[in-house]
Amino acid sequence: MLGRRLHVLLDDGRFERLHRLAGERGVSVGSLVRHALDVAYPVDGQRRSAAAAAILDAPAAPSPK
Repeated sequence: MLGRRLHVLLDDGRFERLHRLAGERGVSVGSLVRHALDVAYPVDGQRRSAAAAAILDAPAAPSPK
Protein backbone atom coordinates (compact mmCIF):
# COMPACT_ATOMS: atom_id res chain seq x y z
CA MET A 1 0.00 0.00 0.00
CA LEU A 2 1.22 3.46 -0.82
CA GLY A 3 1.45 5.73 2.19
CA ARG A 4 3.71 8.63 1.27
CA ARG A 5 2.85 11.60 -0.92
CA LEU A 6 5.38 13.56 -2.97
CA HIS A 7 4.71 16.94 -4.56
CA VAL A 8 6.86 17.59 -7.63
CA LEU A 9 6.74 20.68 -9.84
CA LEU A 10 7.26 20.03 -13.56
CA ASP A 11 7.39 22.27 -16.59
CA ASP A 12 4.61 21.83 -19.15
CA GLY A 13 6.74 19.80 -21.55
CA ARG A 14 7.74 17.19 -18.98
CA PHE A 15 4.21 16.87 -17.64
CA GLU A 16 2.72 16.48 -21.11
CA ARG A 17 5.32 13.83 -21.95
CA LEU A 18 4.51 11.87 -18.77
CA HIS A 19 0.78 12.26 -19.30
CA ARG A 20 1.03 11.04 -22.93
CA LEU A 21 3.24 8.05 -22.02
CA ALA A 22 0.98 7.09 -19.14
CA GLY A 23 -2.02 7.15 -21.47
CA GLU A 24 -0.22 5.07 -24.10
CA ARG A 25 0.72 2.46 -21.49
CA GLY A 26 -2.63 2.49 -19.71
CA VAL A 27 -1.14 3.47 -16.33
CA SER A 28 -1.31 6.51 -14.08
CA VAL A 29 1.28 9.27 -14.16
CA GLY A 30 2.17 8.31 -10.58
CA SER A 31 2.77 4.70 -11.60
CA LEU A 32 5.00 5.85 -14.44
CA VAL A 33 7.01 8.08 -12.07
CA ARG A 34 7.38 5.25 -9.52
CA HIS A 35 8.63 2.93 -12.27
CA ALA A 36 11.13 5.56 -13.45
CA LEU A 37 12.41 5.98 -9.89
CA ASP A 38 12.80 2.23 -9.47
CA VAL A 39 14.80 2.02 -12.70
CA ALA A 40 16.94 5.09 -11.99
CA TYR A 41 17.56 4.30 -8.30
CA PRO A 42 17.20 0.54 -7.80
CA VAL A 43 17.38 -1.09 -4.40
CA ASP A 44 20.67 -2.97 -4.01
CA GLY A 45 20.35 -6.42 -5.55
CA GLN A 46 17.71 -5.28 -8.02
CA ARG A 47 20.11 -3.42 -10.33
CA ARG A 48 20.18 -6.11 -13.03
CA SER A 49 16.42 -6.58 -12.96
CA ALA A 50 15.88 -2.84 -13.26
CA ALA A 51 18.35 -2.59 -16.14
CA ALA A 52 16.65 -5.46 -17.94
CA ALA A 53 13.23 -3.87 -17.41
CA ALA A 54 14.51 -0.55 -18.78
CA ILE A 55 15.89 -2.28 -21.87
CA LEU A 56 12.68 -4.22 -22.45
CA ASP A 57 10.55 -1.07 -21.99
CA ALA A 58 12.65 0.99 -24.42
CA PRO A 59 11.05 1.84 -27.76
CA ALA A 60 12.40 0.00 -30.78
CA ALA A 61 15.20 1.82 -32.58
CA PRO A 62 15.15 2.11 -36.36
CA SER A 63 17.44 -0.27 -38.23
CA PRO A 64 20.61 1.29 -39.64
CA LYS A 65 20.71 1.48 -43.42
